[in-house]
Amino acid sequence: MASLFRIGKEARLPVRLARTGFISLLLVLLLGAGAWFHASAQNCSQYAVVFLGATFDGMNTTFQYRVCSNGDPAISHWVLGLPTTCAGCADIVAASHSYECGTDPTTHLFGVKFDQEFNTPQCREYWITLRGYWPTGYTTAAVKAGPGNCFYQVEGPACPSPGQPGLVLEKKTNGVDANMPPGPAVPAGSTVTWTYKVTNTGDVTLTDIVVTDDQVGSIGTIPSLAPGASAPLTKTGTAVAGQYGNVGTATTTYDGQTVTATDPSHYVGVDGYIMINPGQATNAVGNPHTFLITAYAEGAAPSSWTLNYTVTPTPGSQVLSGPTVAADGMSATWNLTINQPSPAVFTASATVTMTFAGGTQIVRTTNGMGNSSGPATKMYADARISVTPLVSVNPVGTHHTVTAQVETNTGAG
Repeated sequence: MASLFRIGKEARLPVRLARTGFISLLLVLLLGAGAWFHASAQNCSQYAVVFLGATFDGMNTTFQYRVCSNGDPAISHWVLGLPTTCAGCADIVAASHSYECGTDPTTHLFGVKFDQEFNTPQCREYWITLRGYWPTGYTTAAVKAGPGNCFYQVEGPACPSPGQPGLVLEKKTNGVDANMPPGPAVPAGSTVTWTYKVTNTGDVTLTDIVVTDDQVGSIGTIPSLAPGASAPLTKTGTAVAGQYGNVGTATTTYDGQTVTATDPSHYVGVDGYIMINPGQATNAVGNPHTFLITAYAEGAAPSSWTLNYTVTPTPGSQVLSGPTVAADGMSATWNLTINQPSPAVFTASATVTMTFAGGTQIVRTTNGMGNSSGPATKMYADARISVTPLVSVNPVGTHHTVTAQVETNTGAG
């Protein structure tokens, strides 16, 4: 718990009395003594302001506290003091509860006033966020409970040391802050955009900030950056299939000191293709035929697969079953079974849509491009056989020739 101290007032009554007025004055003091001496001092140990910690997110600093009221009267409001030499109301970004900023007229403390009445007993947690980086030092917190005030020395925002440089780099891939893999799914071969946002978190202006990337090289130079200011740079490239990661670095020097910041980013390049087998086949009319359609993903496993197909002309029957997704999630298979009672030639085509995390889609069709196959052809045929001559008489011992002719009908004309 934070150490506490109390500010009280010592009342002194300088009196010079003539002997004749002594009895009258003594009577007045005795009559008033009941009210004066029953006013007990505030018991500040019944209240507490506890520092829970501070965090800096690269842009702002947040201080957290627990305030407890365990006495009677209960806390009516409390004030977190701000260092008057370097902090002002404009530095406050947000707070956990409604607040007022300024000098509290009851505690006479400049800072952030939280005017929420407590029950007894009751504890609440509060936080306040200040713009930029603020180191942790010691400040004063005041509690107002009934007519009295209690003051506590607690850890809190302190003035930054003069000449304190600082940099933060935030790198994004296609607008996504992907410090850890896999990052966003990006179609292989498409344009990927990296952004590098550099922020000066110190209290001095930094110049000639050089931004580089361990994979794509030089990004650019920021000529000057004031305290609290940010500047973005961008770089584009062509996405490759599979997991990809790169690290951005921002570097400058101040007063002989190297100031640097790094931030990684990731994406996974996705692609795919589709196959339909067999590419060509012939069946007797009335016999079912099954096309095996398989789609393959590259880079990452899709979250869903959608298949559309066409068979032209329309066969007597067609049934699609599937998909059956592989255990690793990287392929899916469908069975397309057709049947036809009369001779005909059919062409089967298929289009698959692979949807990846984040909504990225890869669409592939059986058009023979890339690794995808072309469409498949299926022929249904009918046949007959004729023998000539049907009737013939030969002398014994002579040769006789019988001719058999097979005729097929594929429906192709």
